[in-house]
Amino acid sequence: MEENKSLDYVLFFMKNLNLVIILYISMLIFTSISGCLRENTAGEFLARAGSLPITAWKLPVMALCLYMLPYSYADERGSQSEPDP
Repeated sequence: MEENKSLDYVLFFMKNLNLVIILYISMLIFTSISGCLRENTAGEFLARAGSLPITAWKLPVMALCLYMLPYSYADERGSQSEPDP
């Protein structure tokens, strides 16, 4: 029982650390795209990148939604720690 508690704690820590990393990277991308637009250097950026980036505000929203997706799936199935029969 104690081993399951420590494993659940490690899983919780890893999920939250993953969320922080993904949100940090998405906010970094958001600010860099917004900065290119404010500086009027979007044309240079598009010439170097070769493709259109995703809309800047969608990055943090998608990161949060994808983070919450396993939790909503777990609510439908019950607790994930219970083994399947």
